Amino acid sequence: MRPTRSCLPLLAAAALLGACGGDAVTAPAAADVVGTYTLRDVGGLALPAAVQATSSTVRVHSASRTFRADGTCDFAGRYSFTDTMGRVPPSDYETAGPCTWTLAGDVVTVLANERGVATTRTLRVAAGGTLLEFTGYREIGDLRYVR
Repeated sequence: MRPTRSCLPLLAAAALLGACGGDAVTAPAAADVVGTYTLRDVGGLALPAAVQATSSTVRVHSASRTFRADGTCDFAGRYSFTDTMGRVPPSDYETAGPCTWTLAGDVVTVLANERGVATTRTLRVAAGGTLLEFTGYREIGDLRYVR
């Protein structure tokens, strides 16, 4: 069946509306990620944040990550732990060191050696590279770094 002349403007309008849409979201470029990020909150709590884990209280005092254009980076942090089961005394520690990073889509993968343990961390880039989110970190929740 052929559309009548009165339906043609309606079909043309529908075709035009179907072609319209929001701007496509593009993944950040590596240059968008380069910079220094400071940890702002842990599980929604501003620093210093005390977070209850299964058998300890973790207090995060500070943390930062610096990403360079050549794929290298540095990390630093200051934390304290209190064993709520009383098995070990409270401890404070600082960690810092070099790392490397890659970007795939909106995910930054960081390879590091933290306190003698090889680690891989993935962070999601948001807000045009001004925010890095690390979701589900161990038992303490999401970490939000801001540049």
